[in-house]
Amino acid sequence: MKPVQDAQVNFPMRLSVVVPHRGDPVQLTECVAALASQQAEFDEIIVVANGSADNAAAIRAHAAAICTSAIVLHEPKIGAGPARNAGVAASSGDWLAFIDSDCLAAPDWIAAGRRALSTRAVFGGAIVITPAVAGQPTAIEAFDMEFGVDAARFLKRSRHLLTANLFCTRAAFDLIGAFETGVPEDKDWSYRALARGIPLASAADVVVEHPALISWPQLRYRWRRMTAEEFEFHRGRPLGALAFWLRSWLVLASIAPHAVRMLRSKRARPVPPGSVLVLGRSRFDRFVFAQKLVIKCLLQPGHEARATS
Repeated sequence: MKPVQDAQVNFPMRLSVVVPHRGDPVQLTECVAALASQQAEFDEIIVVANGSADNAAAIRAHAAAICTSAIVLHEPKIGAGPARNAGVAASSGDWLAFIDSDCLAAPDWIAAGRRALSTRAVFGGAIVITPAVAGQPTAIEAFDMEFGVDAARFLKRSRHLLTANLFCTRAAFDLIGAFETGVPEDKDWSYRALARGIPLASAADVVVEHPALISWPQLRYRWRRMTAEEFEFHRGRPLGALAFWLRSWLVLASIAPHAVRMLRSKRARPVPPGSVLVLGRSRFDRFVFAQKLVIKCLLQPGHEARATS
């Protein structure tokens, strides 16, 4: 199969922005406001409310208060993947942009995205993690700023993009297919893109900001969810469960070298000393949770891995 390559585009293409949402309406309002004030034009914002219909009605009110042209849909199936798929199905753009509802797009996000999409079919932008108080990160915020989301590192080391800041042509999306649920959707979608000959790229000037996690329950839930999705991704493959189990030991072994990295962090300055303790606690919790997933899989082969708070 030939790789999907976009030729230089010299005429405006319709661009649809898809925003999955489930949770904080205040963050959604701020996200839509940042989109509404972009320096370059887009054709539609599609907000997809995930969960109950009542939630969708509240989201519609919040979004309309900021951008009257925003389209709000309801997707009852829980998960960012189904929400994004519903948004794509309802969109009319030749180009697609994805952003999470707790992210803030830089003023030139659309403009930079359009420039990048004129020469490539799929790419991910930069995600900058920010503390609640600039220059004063807490221990948990500092850990999240250093280890939470690094789009360029994910692409280089794991060969996948992050859907919190993702652009693609509709032709590429149609070829790759919809986002899956129950697995790391970013990785699964990216791997399918590569399997179909579609190169993945990054664009450092296409920037969104994401607030750092502020509490231990938030941090624990996110990493347990990612661990559960990673397990589901691996166990369907030959020796996948074994590979996942071996990797869990690497997570535990990473505490010491990553403690040094944490203390030398340039993203989270000044580095709170307690951030090293957060690192150790998080990695140990991930390790123990991974062992539980493997044991449960052996005892109940059909069991679906899920995060627990």
